[in-house]
Amino acid sequence: MQALNCQSFINLIGENIQLTDDKGNSAELEITAVKPSKHSNEGWCSHAICFKGSPEFHFTQGSYSLTHPDLTLNSLFISPKSLIDYEAIISSPIKD
Repeated sequence: MQALNCQSFINLIGENIQLTDDKGNSAELEITAVKPSKHSNEGWCSHAICFKGSPEFHFTQGSYSLTHPDLTLNSLFISPKSLIDYEAIISSPIKD
C-alpha cells in the first residue's frame, strides 16, 4: 500500500475505487484523470482527481469512505460535476 499523494492517483488512472456513504451505500467510480490544480505552488502538489460513475447511484457532495487495495485513505471529499462525473481536490507536500 502507498501513502496518499498526487502520484498515488496518477498511477491508478483507469482503475476503480469503491466509495461508501455513512449509510452503507456503496458504488464504484473509475479514476479518469488527474489534473494539476492552480493552487499548486513550491512545496505543495495540488491536483483535481476526476472520477466517472454510473447513473444508477449518484453521490452528493461530501466525505465518503474510500476502498482500493493500493491506497491507505480513510475518506475522500468529492463534489459532483454531473450525474456521473465527480471531482476531488487533494494537496500533499512535495518531498525532496
